[in-house]
Amino acid sequence: MDSPGKYLRAQRELRNLSLQDISYFTKIREHLIRAIEEDRFELLTSAVYAKGFLTLYARCLDIDPDEVISRYQKYIAPPEISVQVEPQHEVRVPKGRAVSRPFTICVSIFSFSFLLLMLALPTGRVPSRPSEKPSSISDRRKVKTAPALEEDPKVITPKEPIEVAPPKEVIAMSSFTPQPPAFIVLEASIGSRIEWEGSRLALTEKCSEFSCDNQKAYFFTRIMTPREGKITHVWLWNGKEFYRREIEVKPPAWSVYSYIVLRSPHAGNWKVEARDVDKVLATLSFKASEPPAGSSGGTL
Repeated sequence: MDSPGKYLRAQRELRNLSLQDISYFTKIREHLIRAIEEDRFELLTSAVYAKGFLTLYARCLDIDPDEVISRYQKYIAPPEISVQVEPQHEVRVPKGRAVSRPFTICVSIFSFSFLLLMLALPTGRVPSRPSEKPSSISDRRKVKTAPALEEDPKVITPKEPIEVAPPKEVIAMSSFTPQPPAFIVLEASIGSRIEWEGSRLALTEKCSEFSCDNQKAYFFTRIMTPREGKITHVWLWNGKEFYRREIEVKPPAWSVYSYIVLRSPHAGNWKVEARDVDKVLATLSFKASEPPAGSSGGTL
């Protein structure tokens, strides 16, 4: 069994999502998501935070959070280690001469240090420094004072004022980080049947060809979003818009679908798109053919 970090990373790469996408939709910082994928759970402060982040990550990828939490608990469980305790043996200290030996060594070291200290002390007197002042009047006359420096009365002024160029403006280019789109399509498919699988909808019969005998064609999309919003399903018949439906989606991932009923006049080439306003998020094509001879196809 893979560790929880390796399992989540494999699921993320399977959906072609980046760390920035997961951070944008879960509101978890990117370096913490990287720590989760590297199984460095000590960076998540506590086990409570770790389980909360793992649950958000799992829901963002539309996988079972309980499976991820189970992998996490098995990963952090301490291994069973058998410790063998060796018997301790009593060490006996010899008596008598061994006790007096340290005292003799200390006395010898102290005596040698005191002898070195006595030899290092100076025995003579320190000679006094000669006076720097002249002792007699004749000596004072010999001392000449330095002539005072004359100030130059001339002040040089420039004939023309010096222009100082203003400092060039330094424009700091702010780092621009592109934000991921508001909606990401996790799954888009066309089929003829929608059913509940557990607590979520799923397209059970996928196909790309239909018969125009009142058969229903479903367009199923699963959308990942950080906030509530709306997407639009647009059905195109032979290059022209045939039907559109606006559908609400909720975070973190939401399954929605729309459908049309194919009748006999609707044979031809079809295309259906999932749009965010005018931006195409996903597009699929299918073909509708005339019903077999003898069948009673409905009309518009």
